[in-house]
Amino acid sequence: MYKESLEKSGYFKGLIPGSKEYNRLMEKAEEYYRNSSLFSKTREMLNAPVRQIDDILSLPYSADDFKNEDIPPSDDDSWLYSGEDELNSVLLDRQKEMELYELKHKKKSKEQQGTGASSSSKGEDVDLSELVKTMQGFIHNMSSHEGAEVPVDRDPKEVELDVERFMKDVESVIKYQGDENMTGRVDDGEGSSDMDFDESEDGSDMSDQEDGENSFMHSYSNVMNDELKSTTLKKSFVHANEQTSNKNEGTSNAAEDMEEEFSAVDVDVNLVKNLLDSFSCQQGHPGPTSNLLGLMGVKLPKDTSKGK
Repeated sequence: MYKESLEKSGYFKGLIPGSKEYNRLMEKAEEYYRNSSLFSKTREMLNAPVRQIDDILSLPYSADDFKNEDIPPSDDDSWLYSGEDELNSVLLDRQKEMELYELKHKKKSKEQQGTGASSSSKGEDVDLSELVKTMQGFIHNMSSHEGAEVPVDRDPKEVELDVERFMKDVESVIKYQGDENMTGRVDDGEGSSDMDFDESEDGSDMSDQEDGENSFMHSYSNVMNDELKSTTLKKSFVHANEQTSNKNEGTSNAAEDMEEEFSAVDVDVNLVKNLLDSFSCQQGHPGPTSNLLGLMGVKLPKDTSKGK
């Protein structure tokens, strides 16, 4: 308080605390405070309790002085023994409440397990053909600048088609085009035969071109198959004739080799097999297969065969 009053009165003249002049003024103020009457009064007030304690401890005393003193009776502790029945009744009530709560919780858990089992049993009936169609739709879907997009399943509105009116419109269009062709042929005269001859030549050229493309693709496929014979790549695919291999056990080895060499790869079966293998390797955790199929609205059941 004394220091605060000095600071408010401007005694230190804005000096920095700790400086030489500040310390000199502080020592001067402390010396003045010690010599003042305020310091002596404060000191007496602080020392009064200490002197009183010293006076009490200096008085002579004896244990006989306390024998005739009236000691107040001790507090009643009967509540420690009389409340046993009440405590037991309260504990029984709380125990009944806990049992009811556990029964309700078990019923809810059983209901949830039942609904989960029913949903899982429904989910186990997965149509693999629909899975293949959905995947093919995703592959052939046009992507935007934002990347691959999943086809949105929308319920198309029913289209009401008047068959009679539709057929009449088609007949009118065909009849109109036929009339124009007839008038054009009459006007052209002999030029039509030349056009027919040119069209026949063009058709022969197109057929020759198609035959050349087919022969090129056939030779290219043979060369590619020859290059892949020495690798194990063909063993990683499921071929179309593997499902009927058990029925043809009596065939010769040469026939089996030829059949294996020229057997086509079943794209749909390989697609489903690879998806299921990838989903099984995820072991129930999020992964590329579950994320992709989830975007397309397909939910596969959990693979419980590894846990058994």
